Amino acid sequence: MKVFSAVLIGALMAMGCGSHQPEESPAPTATSETRSIEMTVVAEMAPDEVFELWTTEDGASRFFAPASDIGREIGDPYVIIFDPDTDPEGANHGTKGATIRSFEPGKHIAFGWTFPPFGPEFNTEPFPTWVEITVEPFAGNPSHSLVHFAHHGFPTDPAWDKVYGIFKDGNWPLVLNRLLVFCRDGISPAWGDAEGDAIDKVLLKETSIPSPVTDVWKAWTTKEGLEGFLCEHATLELRPGGPYEVLFSVEAPEGQRGSEGCQVVDVIPEKRLTFTWNSPPSLPEVRNQRTNVIVELTPSEDGRETTVRLLSIGWGTGEQWNASYRYFEAAWSTVFDWLEASFESEVAPGK
Repeated sequence: MKVFSAVLIGALMAMGCGSHQPEESPAPTATSETRSIEMTVVAEMAPDEVFELWTTEDGASRFFAPASDIGREIGDPYVIIFDPDTDPEGANHGTKGATIRSFEPGKHIAFGWTFPPFGPEFNTEPFPTWVEITVEPFAGNPSHSLVHFAHHGFPTDPAWDKVYGIFKDGNWPLVLNRLLVFCRDGISPAWGDAEGDAIDKVLLKETSIPSPVTDVWKAWTTKEGLEGFLCEHATLELRPGGPYEVLFSVEAPEGQRGSEGCQVVDVIPEKRLTFTWNSPPSLPEVRNQRTNVIVELTPSEDGRETTVRLLSIGWGTGEQWNASYRYFEAAWSTVFDWLEASFESEVAPGK
């Protein structure tokens, strides 16, 4: 079993949903000849406020980059500037030349993306990749937002593998971690800190299970599956806002049994499941706050194996959040051990 974790600390100097695209949008269409990065998360802020974070220069400075040039209409600039002191136009560490490709006020924006640090061959106009952001209320809760993120257009050419991997495993999860922390805690990055920022953390695990994707999906998305490898009792409903409560000890006091109060965020059958998650009861200051956990399944070419990729974001600052991160860095590895063992034995190792 291959398992790895990643924590990213530092500025996004290397940076250059379910997808939504209005009919009038001039943005290109994702095809089988390209790859996409897609994530959906729930942010603890109203949709109109979250949309302003993505579509205004003041908003972007709260989580995305210290400077930007963002218009409000199709064709206007959408330039992110990661190092305004030495690169004020975003030509070397930014997205100079990128423009808005579609715009629906309060709901949706699509903009081009560039990769200047990786060389001119990745930055030929018209830029091949673009980002889409769609924001909507989460499960009828007007104070929370469902944020659909997608970065489309990565060519399948192996020359693009490194760029695709950096953005899929590193840069975009880091940006979304910053977004979630600002929405929940009101904390922005410490721009210009050469030693990195305390909120620049993501937790990533990956393993391979020798079973078809249908079976692995059932392990994460059914009561029988979860109780078969992870917990004593599970309550879940596969819909945004539905419960995703995994109880490790039904005899423990109420509120200390497991992921009580956690919810399903997004479901793409047999491909991706997103749910909220809480810290252990031993960390009471952050116990009632939530991270987003994204479980992504990819079948092998012959369909006999499934790669399971788990991404956890929403890590705040302070000692209890640091302790929670350390706890889950080990705990999710253990969960993966149990998952693999459950496909090799009828005995549930988590019990």
